[in-house]
Amino acid sequence: MPFPPNLPPIPTDPITASNSHHPLYEPLRTRFFNARLPTTQPLEIVFPRTTAAAASCIRAARARNLHVGVRSGGHNFAAPALVAGGVLLDTLHLNADEFSYDRRTQLVSFGPGATAARLAPWMRDEVGRFWPFGHSPSVGVGGFLCAGGQGWFMRGWGATAGEWVERLEIVTPDGEVRVASRTENEDLFWAARGGGLAFFGVVTRIWGRTVRMRRVWGRTLVFGLGGGGGAVEEEEGGERSRGFEEVMEWALETDATASPKYGVETAIVTCYTNRVEEDYYPDEEDQAMCLPQQYHVSTMTCWHDPAKDEEMKKWIHDAYSRAQPVSVGQYVADFDENHRITKVMTDNALKRFLQIREKYDPQEMFIGYRGLAKVLDRYPKL
Repeated sequence: MPFPPNLPPIPTDPITASNSHHPLYEPLRTRFFNARLPTTQPLEIVFPRTTAAAASCIRAARARNLHVGVRSGGHNFAAPALVAGGVLLDTLHLNADEFSYDRRTQLVSFGPGATAARLAPWMRDEVGRFWPFGHSPSVGVGGFLCAGGQGWFMRGWGATAGEWVERLEIVTPDGEVRVASRTENEDLFWAARGGGLAFFGVVTRIWGRTVRMRRVWGRTLVFGLGGGGGAVEEEEGGERSRGFEEVMEWALETDATASPKYGVETAIVTCYTNRVEEDYYPDEEDQAMCLPQQYHVSTMTCWHDPAKDEEMKKWIHDAYSRAQPVSVGQYVADFDENHRITKVMTDNALKRFLQIREKYDPQEMFIGYRGLAKVLDRYPKL
């Protein structure tokens, strides 16, 4: 997969900060979706192409006692992969050409740097099946998955991309390559799917289940903030969506007041599935990521003039501060400890995650967890 047009070809050897005039260092350091980046300079930028090369990079960093940040698509606004004086390990080309599909198991596999722009047409044209990915063409699957993977599919066949994953190949901080699944290295498998910037390893390969590709209905409402909210009010909104009623189907219904008669009928006519029930009624002891609650609010504020940075940051911070009393947390992919500290996991999940991290990375090669750990100080009742 070639780099985006504005970037040079990747180098064979690591690019270091020791030569600040190296023509590739700054373009590769700033390969992020967000133009408002910290000035943080990693000591080295490496682009392993194979699992063995990724493991070698981790062992070299361990021998030199260097911290490591991992980047796939570069869509994390806070750019936590940039670690001062550490190693920026970019997975964009890691196992990039090894897409495969097993028709017997219906599992698909690919590297962490696979983007929606490459994965979607391959799944459509070569496989004829669907696997969830980010809704922007340049989102990398590795980062999307580690952040839990909430996309437009989450009300259909599984609340997050993490629920589609069957197996992961991971390089842990000791430089070893481990396979993790629900039956092998279960704790590592659990922590990888939703740990986000706090995850303590390099995902080098992903295996996931698929579903038959099909056409789906979609609808977008665009309205101005100045009095256009009627489009989402019950009366007007119901009228606008009337034409879709014949093709809409509920994924799961709950009858909280059923009499024995109707309760039996509901049990007969409704085929409940474990996956959907687990997504809507999860075991809080085993849930590592936040899921949308009654309302899920996602915002994106864009501007081009760097002089407006502080003004726009204050505006969005004030807006979220007003929403804080009625919110239950934040999506881990949007966490930025320099902006605000808020929950991204359930109480038990955060404690469990930190325990697993201590087991695999006691020397703190991966330090992205530190911001999440501050939640324990901010909310001492956890």
